[in-house]
Amino acid sequence: MWGEVWHLPTATPPPTGAEFVDLAARLLGRQPRLKVLAPWMLRMAGLFNRTIRELVEMLYQYEIPYIFDSSKFERRFAFSPTPYTRGIEETARVYS
Repeated sequence: MWGEVWHLPTATPPPTGAEFVDLAARLLGRQPRLKVLAPWMLRMAGLFNRTIRELVEMLYQYEIPYIFDSSKFERRFAFSPTPYTRGIEETARVYS
């Protein structure tokens, strides 16, 4: 186990960012509103907000598919991740 990569459980198939927003909006009874900011816009906003400044270095995660494979964790610990739909439904129920 030492020196191995272990990802915490992630449901498959993973939704894209737009799919996640669409699903959450539908479950909340809202119209999805999605805006993609250009990297230069994030850098500019980062001048005024530390949290946004930290996001700039993580942009590579949005340039190509960034998918975690947790199958090793699931097999080792006999664990099934919560499907995205169910997680969003339960979260929406709490906040509705």
